[in-house]
Order: sequence, then C-alpha cells, then structure tokens
Amino acid sequence: MLSPKTGDCSDYAVTKRHELLARGWPSRALLLAEVVTTWGEHHLVLVVRTRQGDVVADNLSQEVKLWTRTPYRWIRVQSPETPSFWSHLAPA
Repeated sequence: MLSPKTGDCSDYAVTKRHELLARGWPSRALLLAEVVTTWGEHHLVLVVRTRQGDVVADNLSQEVKLWTRTPYRWIRVQSPETPSFWSHLAPA
C-alpha cells in the first residue's frame, strides 16, 4: 500500500522508495532490505545509496543513519542491477 496512514514496515519502505523515485532518484540507488530488529522481529527498510554512503530510511527511527550505524542484523538486500534478485548477507 502506498502512503499508508497506518501499516507495517513494508508499506512504509515501499512508499518511501516510490516517493524518491518520483523525485528523480534512480532505482538502483533505492534498495529494499530485510533486517532483524534487536527484539528479533523481521523488518523491511529502505537503503538509499548516496555519495556519502548507504543510509537507511526506517519507520522505527526519525533519524536517517548509515547502514553500519543501525542496530539491525542484516538478512538480505535487493540487487541494484536486478531488483527482483535479493542477495543474502552473511554475518561478519
């Protein structure tokens, strides 16, 4: 669902991606990612690739943070070249 008044993280992440696409951002710079929160819940966020680094737009935080500064365990992320392909991320 786009532009939800209420909803889950998927609704918010897809809406943020849609809004940035409408503002001219290239799709390869807007990647959906699955993470696990500190309380163990799977969660969807938007990773925005910028010249300053990859940042996370997340409905659980008002703050936009570098992906390395989030408290999440990263599971998988969309491929910039082929968004229908998701890459699994191995723990460090």
